[in-house]
Parts: sequence; structure tokens; C-alpha cells
Amino acid sequence: MSAKSTAESIAARMLKVIDNCNRREHSYASLAMVCGTLSLMTCVLVSTFLAETGHPEAGGLVLGTGVLAIVGQIINSRLNM
Repeated sequence: MSAKSTAESIAARMLKVIDNCNRREHSYASLAMVCGTLSLMTCVLVSTFLAETGHPEAGGLVLGTGVLAIVGQIINSRLNM
């Protein structure tokens, strides 16, 4: 086995590891987007339900908390880039 073929083998393994890492990060990011969207929709629905059943303060609190949490996560992710 020559040095050139060994170097090519190592390079191929490194590319495979990097590809696996990128794929994993992409799947985690996609899952986070889905979970964030579901949690925001849940906050909106719960807020609407509470407002319609005579509890507008509680509905506003639920909606405000959910929106502020998502905005905070967006800012935090931008700062950690």
C-alpha cells in the first residue's frame, strides 16, 4: 500500500465522518423547527380558547410567554453562530 493510497483512504474516511455529522445536524435542526412550530401553534390555540371562554388575561399570558420564548431562542441561536 503506497502513501498516496493511504492518504486517499484517510481523506475518504474523513469526508464520510463529516457527511454523517452534517446529516445529523440537519436532522436535529429540522426536528427543532417542527417542534417550535407545533409549540407556537399550541400556544395560539390555547390562548384563543382561553380568550373565548372568558379568560383574556390568561390567554394573553399564554400567548405572550410562547412568543417571547420563541423570539428568545431565535436571538440566542443567532448570537451563538
